[in-house]
Amino acid sequence: MILFTIGCPISSALGKIDPFNSKAYIGRGRFLAFMNNYKGAIQDYKQAINKYPELVEPYMDLAVVSCVLENKKRAIRDYQKAVNISKRQG
Repeated sequence: MILFTIGCPISSALGKIDPFNSKAYIGRGRFLAFMNNYKGAIQDYKQAINKYPELVEPYMDLAVVSCVLENKKRAIRDYQKAVNISKRQG
């Protein structure tokens, strides 16, 4: 069975991904977070932000991971960034 996330199979998300595909980084980051690999998840979310800084999802996911790691200041910062982007996008 192949699981899917954000329109890409988990099996491909775990291997080499298109370096310009921010959704692939988000998908792999979510899988890594699910597997409690928070460091890897944070790296992938940051890669997604570097590729497409106006995408809300990686900021939201970073905030969730920050909450899990009990980094409240970072979580608030990332949630606020997501809200600001969302407001700009209407």
